[in-house]
Amino acid sequence: MKKILLVCALGLFALGASAQEVAKKPSFKGFVNNGFWDNWEITVGGGMNYVGYNGVGFSGQNNSGDCVGWALEGSATKWFNPVVGARVQLIGGRLNMSDGKGGEYKNNYIMPHVDAMVNLSNWIGGYREDRVYYATVFGGAGANFIDVKEDAGKGLAVDFGLVNTFRIAPRFDLNLELKTIMLSSHDMPQPIYNMHKNGDEISQIYSATIGLTYRFNKRGWERGVPGYTAEDIKAFQDAVAAGAAAAAAAEADKAKLAKQLKDAEAARDAALADADAAARDAAAAREAAAKKKDAPMIVLYDINAATLSPKEKTRLDLMADMIKNGPKDRVYNLEGHADKQTGSAAFNQKVSDQRAKAAYDYLVKKGVNPDQLTYKGYGDVQNPYPAVQKANRSVIIK
Repeated sequence: MKKILLVCALGLFALGASAQEVAKKPSFKGFVNNGFWDNWEITVGGGMNYVGYNGVGFSGQNNSGDCVGWALEGSATKWFNPVVGARVQLIGGRLNMSDGKGGEYKNNYIMPHVDAMVNLSNWIGGYREDRVYYATVFGGAGANFIDVKEDAGKGLAVDFGLVNTFRIAPRFDLNLELKTIMLSSHDMPQPIYNMHKNGDEISQIYSATIGLTYRFNKRGWERGVPGYTAEDIKAFQDAVAAGAAAAAAAEADKAKLAKQLKDAEAARDAALADADAAARDAAAAREAAAKKKDAPMIVLYDINAATLSPKEKTRLDLMADMIKNGPKDRVYNLEGHADKQTGSAAFNQKVSDQRAKAAYDYLVKKGVNPDQLTYKGYGDVQNPYPAVQKANRSVIIK
């Protein structure tokens, strides 16, 4: 009984440890892990089994047909990425055994167990959503219960095998599972164990089952896009600063602009730049606007997000001061964009609208006259920065 409780506890621990939402960062072989409730599969199936317990193999028994029974199984599988997964399975049915001397035993059995799953097709051949056949190997352990009249056998058992998966529809698979369950002859029912007094044999249950699998929630995988790094952010800010520096190169002090950029990066971590740095940024923005009114400003967003970060709010504060201190008859256009790497066209249109509206609302909140502002989302159609797709998660103010 202690062995059975230990197996159940390990299975619950394995599932509980994975129940937290997985951060959407690059994972196994460059894929983004989905949420916990995505990439689940439920399988039901049935087939035949064969019992071998005289050593290893099929010898020493009556006719092979005397040792053939039937099996039913059901399982729930969670894939953590295209290659690695885990499942909980319950298999049971009828075992037929013989003693090699004409004696036959018909036995019910059941085995709950936990398996580690490895998709060999995705691991070796690379992930492909349109693949029709998948080969998956598995191995695990659980508790095995066999009943021969009143002399039941129970104990720990290990299992391993191969699942041949055939994709028949986006949500449905057809599976051929070949499995071997191995247990000590000590854990066989007493009438069977009596035939092996030395107790050294390993008993086996071989099964072949056909099952139907239903895959629900998000079923595919997307290739990872690394999160922003300090180098990425600096590269984007350098590109924006280069345009402003070119407009005011005759009067602007490049050393001062470099210090202002460094202050703006510090504002990312401090939420807002200190009053002195903000005053210098505002003065530089007003000077740049006076020298070239058409210099654009870019506001960056996180992937799939339309929420302004403290750093970008600081940039919009500078823009608000420039607009309020500039010509009152000038109208500024806020163009929302989305990158082509992520999301559908409809989703990218929606998030670009939200990004443009968020920047518009913030400028109005800071005292900018709404009559001087227009905003519109362009989705991923315009793609103003094809070489740096992350820069397209933005609002460009012209």
